[in-house]
Amino acid sequence: MPVEAGRNSQGAGRGLTRREFIAAGSLVLAVRARAASNLDRIVTPYKLGKYVLTASGKEGSFDKICVDGPFAFHHQGVCYMTFIAFDGIGYQTGLASSIDMVNWKKEGCILKRDPSSPILKYNAAMSWILRENGLYSSGELIPVGGYYLGAYHSYPSQGYEQGAAVIGLCRSKDLRQR
Repeated sequence: MPVEAGRNSQGAGRGLTRREFIAAGSLVLAVRARAASNLDRIVTPYKLGKYVLTASGKEGSFDKICVDGPFAFHHQGVCYMTFIAFDGIGYQTGLASSIDMVNWKKEGCILKRDPSSPILKYNAAMSWILRENGLYSSGELIPVGGYYLGAYHSYPSQGYEQGAAVIGLCRSKDLRQR
């Protein structure tokens, strides 16, 4: 049951006293200040000023129209990023690599559509791989039984997110082959 303005949760007609109002306001300010000081430790004021990946614009390319959904991780001394690409038919998943996390090289499409599959006929958009997730971790991949595990989503129809999505799991021994 919502609390009405000027009433407490028991329904009494009394509003906040000046002391209660100041105490509540002070608490809000203290919480905000603490959150801001923690955020300052992880936010950078520096912006690169250029895109690290863009759509190719090339006819027939898996990333012709757009790229989105970046997911960065570290593997065998190299930084990688999966990304979701749209070609006008549906999503597919690409892989890019970088030594410095500024300059990225597209490695190609690693999770492709499968026209013979009712689930992957139009889309295969991997958005996550099992990795270290600590704030200050390197994001190193965590293999399970010799495989790297990923999660993807797929839509049942041609187009940009057409129909009810499903979520699936995929695996690979080398990030490139199923």
